[in-house]
Amino acid sequence: MRGVFQYPNYPDTHFIHPDYLGDSDSGLQRRVEDLLDETYKTWLSTAPTASVTSFMADLSKFVDYYADNEADGVGKVSLEAFYKWPLVKVSKKLN
Repeated sequence: MRGVFQYPNYPDTHFIHPDYLGDSDSGLQRRVEDLLDETYKTWLSTAPTASVTSFMADLSKFVDYYADNEADGVGKVSLEAFYKWPLVKVSKKLN
C-alpha cells in the first residue's frame, strides 16, 4: 500500500496516488466506503464519523506509522491493519 498512500503528494486526490483512487465502484475509495459503512467488517466500538475523502487523506498521512510498528504485530499496511489497529487523530490542544 506504500504506492497508494502518497502524503504529501497529490493533495487533489486526498494524498492517494491517482492510479489507485477509484470511485464508489472500485479502487481505494470503494474499500474505504466499505470500511466506514461496516460492509467490510462491523466496528467493535464506535465507527469513524469522518467523510470518505478526509478518512483517505488521514490514512495516507499515517502510512509510516504502520510500517514503523510491524514488530508490534501490525504487519503489512492493509485495510485489515486499519481495522484492527485504528488511529485517533486529535486536533484540540490541551492547556
